[in-house]
Amino acid sequence: MNDETTHPISGYCSGERCGICRQGATHKVSEVIFDDDPQPYRHPLTRYVCCRCFKTIMGNAVPCTVEPRRWIT
Repeated sequence: MNDETTHPISGYCSGERCGICRQGATHKVSEVIFDDDPQPYRHPLTRYVCCRCFKTIMGNAVPCTVEPRRWIT
């Protein structure tokens, strides 16, 4: 656990950076490839993200205690 989380962080996140904001990564998001995908044998997209970006993507149901990011458009 670190200062912005109240949940365990996988050792696989160690040394990884958020693919969105470059902060230290605390989550890994992965694409699911369904059986009817035209290219079912391709590697799924994966991305390491920090708690703020994870909460921004996934919503308020996640266990992170930080506020989601506000996107500037």
